Amino acid sequence: MRRSLLCLFLLVVGAAGSLRADDFTAGNAAFEKGDFPAAVKAYEKAAAKADAGANVYFNLGNAYYRSGQPGKAAVNYERALILAPRHPEAKANLAFLRRQLNALTPEPSALLAPAAALGSDATLIALCLGAWLLLGAAALGLFTRARRAAWAVAGFGLLLAVWAGLSLQALGAGRRALDRLIVIAPKGARATYAPAENARTALNLSPGAEVRLLQVRAVWSYVSLPDGARAWVPSEALERVMPEL
Repeated sequence: MRRSLLCLFLLVVGAAGSLRADDFTAGNAAFEKGDFPAAVKAYEKAAAKADAGANVYFNLGNAYYRSGQPGKAAVNYERALILAPRHPEAKANLAFLRRQLNALTPEPSALLAPAAALGSDATLIALCLGAWLLLGAAALGLFTRARRAAWAVAGFGLLLAVWAGLSLQALGAGRRALDRLIVIAPKGARATYAPAENARTALNLSPGAEVRLLQVRAVWSYVSLPDGARAWVPSEALERVMPEL
């Protein structure tokens, strides 16, 4: 009797685990049927797992977008790009969403601006090119008479490699920064100069816009706006890209 109960318990646990493991497939099925709220629920369950991959967040972003929640879609496209920085579909969908809504994001620093414009793939190619220029020119400088030109090229290669390496590191760290917040309110959010509904408007933020958290006071978040100004936004209208552990 005990053995039968144990077997039944293991079967139930195994079935529950199988259902949880199939949340991604269930989300895909719901999405194909056009039941986007059901797809969101299934993908959210799949995303709650420790081994959730970039495609889970990408599909979740698509489901949120089709459900009329572009801000939540932007959050999940960003999470997909944290796990897979070269994910082409997540990049394209996020860029389309922000263009469509005119959702502003902070401008990168002067050092990172070229890398942000080029993208991680092109910056990685620049890193490799700089390394090859450095090594090749250094070798030529040792074994040929055109040493000045060779060492000039080697110096350029060194600078290019260092810039590309630092840019890639900074871009990755910036994407994972805990202070990144996305506007998730479907109608956007009004940033004000004081933490009060009747305060003067600083900027109207579209869904999917990104701000940087400075501090939290009750139900308000004090943030750095995309243009560098500082203002208050209702905390319920925002969501962290990287949740605090």
